[in-house]
Amino acid sequence: MSGSTTFGDICLHFTDVVSSSYSSGMAVQILHINEDHSFDLNESQLEAILLDDRVKDKPVVVVSVAGAYRQGKSFLLSFLLRYLRNNCRSDWLDDPRIKLDGFEWSPGSKPHTTGILVWNEALLYNRR
Repeated sequence: MSGSTTFGDICLHFTDVVSSSYSSGMAVQILHINEDHSFDLNESQLEAILLDDRVKDKPVVVVSVAGAYRQGKSFLLSFLLRYLRNNCRSDWLDDPRIKLDGFEWSPGSKPHTTGILVWNEALLYNRR
């Protein structure tokens, strides 16, 4: 591909969601930031995800969203998750009355999501 790439362009290379369901999976924290600004890595959680028999020998794509607190990162990740769960179909938005689930968020000025979170269920796709 040349030039800019969109999620639609990327998903043209993948078909048929192999493993995904709307009610399973959740965001898990793999890196915790302590009050003294040190870090704790949850290696066991990361290994459980990446060394699962269904995915351990497959390439991994990492999608990262970073930015200032309270700017919609969790909302954006939940939207992307809905798109991928719908196998990149053009009607991926579904019914707008359906609650957007995935990465938790809360109203207010206090940061809700800190550290590094990952989705604990791999979304597998077959290449064309």
